[in-house]
Amino acid sequence: MFAGIRGKYTKKIDAPECKECSAGYYSDVVGPPETPYCKSCPRGKVGRNTGAINNSTCTDCFAGRFSDVSGRAMASPANIETDCFECAKGRYNTEIGSDSEVKCIGCNVGKYSEALAAVSSSVCKPCNSGKYSIIVGAKNDDTCVKCPKGKNQPDSGQAFCLGCIPGRYMNEDGKETCKLCQVGKFAGNMSRWS
Repeated sequence: MFAGIRGKYTKKIDAPECKECSAGYYSDVVGPPETPYCKSCPRGKVGRNTGAINNSTCTDCFAGRFSDVSGRAMASPANIETDCFECAKGRYNTEIGSDSEVKCIGCNVGKYSEALAAVSSSVCKPCNSGKYSIIVGAKNDDTCVKCPKGKNQPDSGQAFCLGCIPGRYMNEDGKETCKLCQVGKFAGNMSRWS
């Protein structure tokens, strides 16, 4: 393919006319056959127009989204939001123009998010007290596990449960605090459940 005029190209030497570069591509040069023809919009961007003459028509993906392919065309100029891939549930991305899914950051352990295309860690909700999660990038509260008998967790958004201290016990799952031993009884070991 050969460069024709800016924003256009031809595949033939003796072509009667040049064709416009597709959306997602542009041609900023005019020149002989050895000149590159249509260049692709880089990863992290999508192209808006056909026949583009420079990369200013390549628009950054919004935060919470990414494009890991070059030459991606915008399906609808009025809705760039849908033309880049969404960060999955349990992940968020604060950067515009992200060129890889790995830039979608997972919610920390003890938290989860059911939102797609999230732009901030503020969408990561904490597991309730009495529960914990060791999963990074958790997609829903089903990943929040009840603390087992003999343990508790008074705080929300945690990655572990605490063992009951001596003098306290817990005989139920998913509790915030351990119970005090009744008069005349004791629990001498940590994590006692009866």
